[in-house]
Amino acid sequence: MAYTFVNGRDIILQIDWDNNATFLPVACLTSVSMDVKRDAIDADSKCGDQQLPGDSVMQTISVSGNAIDQTGTIDKESYERLYSLVGSKAVVAAKFGPASPVSGDIVYTGNIFVTSIKLDAKDKDLMKFDAEFGVQSAPMTQTKTY
Repeated sequence: MAYTFVNGRDIILQIDWDNNATFLPVACLTSVSMDVKRDAIDADSKCGDQQLPGDSVMQTISVSGNAIDQTGTIDKESYERLYSLVGSKAVVAAKFGPASPVSGDIVYTGNIFVTSIKLDAKDKDLMKFDAEFGVQSAPMTQTKTY
């Protein structure tokens, strides 16, 4: 069976910032990751060691990127908009996956909120940002493109 590798550069986070079904990418990311965890119930006893799946699923998305200027025609969003989501406690629709999915690609969709943001402006370097999102009603829906 033939296979191809998934290029990490193709995977982005897109957010419906204005709740109008228009998704814009979080700009100039250098890294994007997703973490999904289910709690485990310890069922160890003298009958044997055992773990059972718990009811709680937690999911986070983490991004790192280079900050961009937000003037002119906005076709990408950056740290400025992420920062505003923290203060507003907004929950927004999001997509995690390829920007333009083709047959066989997987895209994750759901509602997210910013749980942290960090700005880092070092001398003689680009301003960078890191942000983490919690997923509301985890896990996100996984859809394969056909």
